[in-house]
Amino acid sequence: RSVPSTPLGGVLLRVGTVVSVVESLIMLGLSFIDPEGHRWQDAFLDASVLTVVVALVVHRWIIHPLDTQLAHSLAQLNESKLVAERLAQTDPLTGVLNRRAFFDHFEREWMKAERTQAPLALLILDVDYFKRLNDTHGHLAGDNVLRKLAQVMHSACRAYDEVGRYGGEEFCILLADTSLSNAVA
Repeated sequence: RSVPSTPLGGVLLRVGTVVSVVESLIMLGLSFIDPEGHRWQDAFLDASVLTVVVALVVHRWIIHPLDTQLAHSLAQLNESKLVAERLAQTDPLTGVLNRRAFFDHFEREWMKAERTQAPLALLILDVDYFKRLNDTHGHLAGDNVLRKLAQVMHSACRAYDEVGRYGGEEFCILLADTSLSNAVA
């Protein structure tokens, strides 16, 4: 369930009100004490019990809702962060890695291949006559071709291969642990 947002001023007002009520109750309790029938220790014990009860009420009605609201806000913030990270790495038209994200992956794989002496292949694809396609059938048709091509490349690759849009109608596929002959195949 969603906890309504409470501005800090409202929280401080609620806490201040609870503290005032506690002070009033303690003073009221002390004023009813019969000096001959009760000792001051009993009055302070009563005040301590009352303070504990009020602390529990404050926790239940002020602190717990704020903790719940904070946890909900943190979860939303983490979800938004993940979405923003995905959007920052993805080409909006095709859904594959954008140029920057692709080359970040490429650089890591290149350093890993050098360190481990493992093969690494890079495929670069360019759609022939793409300008003619756009001029003849329109840019929406060209966009559909790019989206479909990205889907085909992505589905043809292994789970750990990376497909990226280099620019325009150019794509790259990074094949880790792949020799030249396997890349050609």
